[in-house]
Formats: sequence, C-alpha cells, structure tokens
Amino acid sequence: MADLPRLAELEAAGFADPWSPEILAAELAHPGAVMLVADGGGGGPPEGYACFRLGVGEAELLRVAVAPEARGRGLGRRLIAAGFERLRAAGAARCHLEVRPSNASALAVYHALGFEICGRRPAYYRDGSEALVLRREL
Repeated sequence: MADLPRLAELEAAGFADPWSPEILAAELAHPGAVMLVADGGGGGPPEGYACFRLGVGEAELLRVAVAPEARGRGLGRRLIAAGFERLRAAGAARCHLEVRPSNASALAVYHALGFEICGRRPAYYRDGSEALVLRREL
C-alpha cells in the first residue's frame, strides 16, 4: 500500500485508461490478487509492477506497467515470469490475458513468454475496440 501513489503514476504513464488509486487499492486488498512490484534499486521508487488474479486452477494477468525510463530492459518480462512462479505455487495451471491487437510491444513480450492467441473479445475496451485473448500453460 505504501507504493500506491507510485503505482498510480505508472498506470497514468502506461495506459490510455489507467486504473485509479482506488481501483489499485481494491486490487491490492483482493484475496486472489498477486501483485509484484519492482523497486528502482538503491531505494528508488518502483519502476514497474505486474498484477495477476488467481481463480480456481487458473489465473489472469490483469496489468503490467513499467516506467517509461525503464522500458526496453526486460523488466516487464521478468515481473511476469516471477508471477508465473507464484501462480504455479498457488496451484494455477494456466494464465490468460486480454490485449489490444495494436499493442505490438506487449504482444512481442507475451509471445516471447509463451502466450498464444486463443480468442477475441469484440468491443472489449471502452472505446469499442476488440481484445485478443492469450493463454499460456504454467
């Protein structure tokens, strides 16, 4: 919870429709939430975070945000991979996510981590655009 203001900054820098501090706080308090925060090293502010939600036997990657100045160094990939370890330990067998088809950088990371497209969700986002559904066995 101490990192909540910085997580809200990461959201604002990374998403056109960022989660509010209230949504972030609710997610942190959710019993099925797995949230990993990457510190900035040397006591600096967090540079990124990944948020997963556990269900029965599976999980969903809800958000990944990395500070603009920290992008391109594999931080998001490492956060997601660390999340996979926690999810497996909690009994999840697979993880899925939704992503915009136009988000080429996210798609490249997800494919490199073994996610595969398994469906589409029409009119998924507030602006009416569709989402690709990706899945990965853990």
